[in-house]
Amino acid sequence: MKLPYPPFVRAWVRYGLVAGVIAFGSTVAANLAITWPSPADLCRMGPFAVAVLSLVALVIFVWMAGAAGFKTARAGSPAPDPTLAGLLVGVLGGCALVVLLPFSLWMATRIVRKERGGTEDPNGKYPSTW
Repeated sequence: MKLPYPPFVRAWVRYGLVAGVIAFGSTVAANLAITWPSPADLCRMGPFAVAVLSLVALVIFVWMAGAAGFKTARAGSPAPDPTLAGLLVGVLGGCALVVLLPFSLWMATRIVRKERGGTEDPNGKYPSTW
């Protein structure tokens, strides 16, 4: 199957972008699955679910970086190109963590408010008396 890239785009860019987008999506999905539920739901899920979601995201990330490097090497690229493909996957996976910063700050605020005695209403907001 031919990728929809012009012929002048190097192999490490093509395969690094494809695998990087997959790594980005899996990292965002796993972290949102951890930060989205309320603290009470997280307690019901237990620490095992959080660890499994983090481990799955890590496995997908490493697998995609390896696949991008392997596919680049199989395309006949010279020596540093497979490494650059893996590096591009790492950069895109790291961008997912930058995208998730507001969600982690939101989750930290929710936890602090809950610890200080605030109650959550059904809309996910806390009363203004806090």
